[in-house]
Amino acid sequence: MWQFVPIAFQARPLPRHVLYWHLPLHTLSVLLMVFGFLANRFDIVAYGGLSLLLVTLAYGFLVFAALRQARNRTAVWEQVGWPLFILPIVMILGIVLAFGTINGSNQWLTTHGGIGLLGFWMLMVIILSYKFFPMFALSHGYEVSAKRVVRIYVLGLLLLLSGIWLHDASHGWRPVLTLSGFLGGCLMLVALLLFTRDSSRILKARKRKRLAPSLIAALVSTAVLLVATTAAIVAMCLQMGTWSVAITYVMLFGGLVPLFIAYLHKIVPFLRFEYRYSYASDRKTAPALDDMVQRIPFVWGMSIYASASLLGLFTLLLDHAAEGYGWEILIGVAQAIGLLLVSLGLLHILRIGGARPM
Repeated sequence: MWQFVPIAFQARPLPRHVLYWHLPLHTLSVLLMVFGFLANRFDIVAYGGLSLLLVTLAYGFLVFAALRQARNRTAVWEQVGWPLFILPIVMILGIVLAFGTINGSNQWLTTHGGIGLLGFWMLMVIILSYKFFPMFALSHGYEVSAKRVVRIYVLGLLLLLSGIWLHDASHGWRPVLTLSGFLGGCLMLVALLLFTRDSSRILKARKRKRLAPSLIAALVSTAVLLVATTAAIVAMCLQMGTWSVAITYVMLFGGLVPLFIAYLHKIVPFLRFEYRYSYASDRKTAPALDDMVQRIPFVWGMSIYASASLLGLFTLLLDHAAEGYGWEILIGVAQAIGLLLVSLGLLHILRIGGARPM
């Protein structure tokens, strides 16, 4: 977001001091939460979450200030505030749960996880895809409905969560409230279908028929997220809590992580090109953005990671049958090796062209 907001919406750059305090404090807060989870000390998790909330609010204030001064006020600009508004709600709910102020019942946990995965992450992916897909595919002359998709999705999420919360109310209301949950789930599925249609239109309008490996990986990861989100909506409507772990695993390791990696291989070359060649005398000899990405490390790294993640899903579904064989450690090592190969490719991109001419 530190680089994306100024470039995508033609806003003023965020203050440089953000680089020096946000990432260190953010990382320390997350590490504190991880330590609390490992030590089964939820009070430590709560304090780490509180620190993370304060850092995020300070950072978010600067992001919103930059967004207000944006010159390129597209549909994405109008809708990106939704997930940024939802994120603090997710964090506050998690902090309250960790402090034990409220009972960690199914409704509270479902609300925390549902708003986090579906209300923040998936909604952010949907909104930013309307910017990234045409920008990276070089698409022009397409018609999409980003505003309608986001509004239908948010309305559906609110109805779905209200149906879950009020499901245990008096028996006289239960049919109506159950209908509310199903209606919300149906609206969310309609929004996902409309988003899929819009994505197809964007890709059909692209100027270049050949897709870069990084964009292919982003599209596959988005497709995995759509399938996992559909499964999550169905599971929440039918109150099938046994699906939650597998769905969360697929969304995180099969969708969000590879999606971030894929987008980094589009964004980092662009930023490196702007930094190294924008005002340099040798600009005409600069490599194309797609040529800056090392194809072999990226393809092999993503293939190893995807294979390991798929094996991890099978191990998770097998449950007790796979325990005691150390599969989890081997799968984690394989995932780390895949990400390491991809990271080496990113380091190569940052060295292209050598030092910036003065």
